[in-house]
Amino acid sequence: MSNLTKNRLFKETLFFTFLVFSLALTMLPFIFMSAEAFAPATTGENSLWRYMPQQWSLQSFRQLFEMGDIPRFAINSMIHAFGYTFLSLVINALAAFAFARMVFPGRDRLFLMLILTMMIPSQVIMIPVFIIVKTLGLLNSYAGLIVPGCAHAFGIFAIRQFMLDLPDEVFDAARTEGCTDFDLFMHIALPLCRPILASLAVTSFIYTWDQFLYPLVIMQDEPMFTLPVALVSLTSQHFGRWGMLLAGGIVTAIPSLIVFMLAQRAYVAGVTGGSAKS
Repeated sequence: MSNLTKNRLFKETLFFTFLVFSLALTMLPFIFMSAEAFAPATTGENSLWRYMPQQWSLQSFRQLFEMGDIPRFAINSMIHAFGYTFLSLVINALAAFAFARMVFPGRDRLFLMLILTMMIPSQVIMIPVFIIVKTLGLLNSYAGLIVPGCAHAFGIFAIRQFMLDLPDEVFDAARTEGCTDFDLFMHIALPLCRPILASLAVTSFIYTWDQFLYPLVIMQDEPMFTLPVALVSLTSQHFGRWGMLLAGGIVTAIPSLIVFMLAQRAYVAGVTGGSAKS
């Protein structure tokens, strides 16, 4: 084996070791959370042996479902996540198509103003949004939870940049055939933008599913709580029962993991799509 091959093998081994270490360090909190959730009830003895597979128990999960209406909270989170994801994709795609493929006065200046809104933290506009939602009578409603924030600058920016990379010849040929702007959007732009739409769908779902502050402000009645809000409420009511509370953390995290695992290829394609075209 030549020195060049040994050097390359050493670098690859070192890089692989670094990746494994980084993955283990990242997964460590989730591993301990899972171990505590599946461990039997504490008997006054803190031992690592209680985390061994032969001693795992579902007692914490049974206590979780007995203490709170977890199915109801999960349904609220599903409605919130899927509703927000669908509406945000539709609204952001329409706006992105207008900025990318339509010509109207002040388009570039308006887009610049839209980009500048990305510098404003969401916490700053929380109170104005709450006042508007309350004035419209949308507190403790799915509409008040889903509709505000569906149109966001990052989604419009990402889809617009992807649409700008699409070949102009396709749109010019379609206009020559008599297609309207809506036809161009529905039959050309949307099918070609599936990678970035899938990437934004995964991002929007995970962000919305894990969202805590805004649902806490809008949903003030317990039956309308989402899972993260309900989990914090259970924490205040049953402080110290860490097995049950960490079981709630696992129940809350599983949907996000499933969605990402199912759509990870589409997510990566959407993220790397722009660089592949350039």
